Amino acid sequence: MPQPQRTEQSENEHEGMDLRGTLVSVTILGIIIIISWIGVWYLFISR
Repeated sequence: MPQPQRTEQSENEHEGMDLRGTLVSVTILGIIIIISWIGVWYLFISR
């Protein structure tokens, strides 16, 4: 039974990707979620 050969191309594609845009997007989304939670908490405490 022949063994499937791994291609180097699929493994090397991920090394060249730039993930800074993803990091910035996730950070902004996290800040928005935290601000919304603080706003809801403040509304709950103030009543």
